Amino acid sequence: MRTAKRKTFWDQQINFKHITNRVPDWDAYMTIDEQYASTRALAADFPSMVTVKTIGKTRGGDSIELISIGDGHENALVFAGAHPMEPIGCMTIEFLTRHLCENRALCQELGYQWHFVKCLDSDSMRLNEGWFKGPFTPTHYHANFYRPERTEVPDMLFPIEYKTLKFDRPLPETKALKVAIDAIQPKLMYSLHNAEIGGVWYFLSRPYEPLYEVFTDIPRWFDLPLNLSDLKQSDYVDRYAPAIYRMPTVKDVYDYLSTIGTEDPSSEIGWGDLSNGYAADNYGTFTLLVEVPLWTQEHANDGTPMEIGRRELLLQRLDKDEAFVAWMQSQLAAVKDDLRLNTPFHRAVSERLAYTKGRASAQRLWSHAATAAAPATKADYFTTVNFEEHRRQGCRGMFVRMMDAEIDYGNDSYAILASRESVVNELRAVGKALENELEYRLTPIRTAVSVQVCAGLATAIALRD
Repeated sequence: MRTAKRKTFWDQQINFKHITNRVPDWDAYMTIDEQYASTRALAADFPSMVTVKTIGKTRGGDSIELISIGDGHENALVFAGAHPMEPIGCMTIEFLTRHLCENRALCQELGYQWHFVKCLDSDSMRLNEGWFKGPFTPTHYHANFYRPERTEVPDMLFPIEYKTLKFDRPLPETKALKVAIDAIQPKLMYSLHNAEIGGVWYFLSRPYEPLYEVFTDIPRWFDLPLNLSDLKQSDYVDRYAPAIYRMPTVKDVYDYLSTIGTEDPSSEIGWGDLSNGYAADNYGTFTLLVEVPLWTQEHANDGTPMEIGRRELLLQRLDKDEAFVAWMQSQLAAVKDDLRLNTPFHRAVSERLAYTKGRASAQRLWSHAATAAAPATKADYFTTVNFEEHRRQGCRGMFVRMMDAEIDYGNDSYAILASRESVVNELRAVGKALENELEYRLTPIRTAVSVQVCAGLATAIALRD
């Protein structure tokens, strides 16, 4: 019989709930410059506990800093900002770094040395700061939105050789995260993310059943729903439990493309391995990723069956994707000869449209699978219709920002002004329709951070014990 001296997480639930009472009631997100200033203040306040090391530079010249706290026997690496429109994780690190310093007994009890990267892709996150101070409406969010596609996401560009796939073109940010992983060889790696709308869901790099029950409970503590539909997941993503999935790697993508008849899957993959795949293959690292929503929606966890089937719902979404891609590509074609700038918005829009179009055939195969024959639930409808429309809104918003950059540069041709007006009108019309259909409930920053704190500490203790 195990005779561990330390209490398990389940013996300490109330203590961890008490910890979250210390999370500040923030009313806005920190900018990148504010995050750097906060790190300086933390190091000055706790010089005996905190070390800050520069592990690389971003493409734009920002320092990528590794903050290390404590002296436990195990190592945990926590990073945020892998996707630049997801600042909730940055705020979670803001809380955890200071709380661990202020509570040395807790830090020692956890048994880890903690390592943090506040924002992996700070250059891209700066392009989202226009919505960080509010107002926190979907309309304002999408007007100031930026997300690069896979070929410019540092967390997806780790070197790998697998069958015919050979990738070794990491970005500077990827190299910095690799430096941290190689140096730390973490037992736990915690990747902090947030979704736009819906509920909470989790990715784990391998099954770990003792965590499933507490992961189901944590959102309830903070009045957040689980996201119970799996229709937004690719068909090579395994579900361990409701809203808990296996985190995929690029090997999964490759093998799936092979099973559906792609002659050379590497020809359709323009990225490398994910950090979780690299860390697991090299150091046996357990990776946790927690998605929390900026806005919740009541149907995210509504299992009520509908008359429409999952297959039909998926096919309708694919039809809408096809129409959206065709229309957006026509707008791009209309301004192609007038563009003067190579903006990140142009690259993101072009790559997103190409990726959506390229995966359509595989998605249609999945929609015809036997697993898709069951009746759709209201959660499925929300995920397939409303959630996906938010993705399209982000693309529309980036197109408008691409046009605005040209205009600011002095390039205000008729084609640019006309296409901008067309896409702005579509952005506003769809946004208004979504707001009429959905009841948006803004997730307080404190609430979202609390979920990520509890999930991370639960995992750390479960792995430790």
